[in-house]
Amino acid sequence: MGTDDQSWVNLQARYDLEIARERLEGRLEKEVTPMTQVA
Repeated sequence: MGTDDQSWVNLQARYDLEIARERLEGRLEKEVTPMTQVA
């Protein structure tokens, strides 16, 4: 298809990230407590 290896790796990474976001939707907000920023 005329693309380099890095393009395929980037596409796979984007896909994997999207799937992970769908699976974790709502869960992170319930389980993770943000830390306060210290100046």
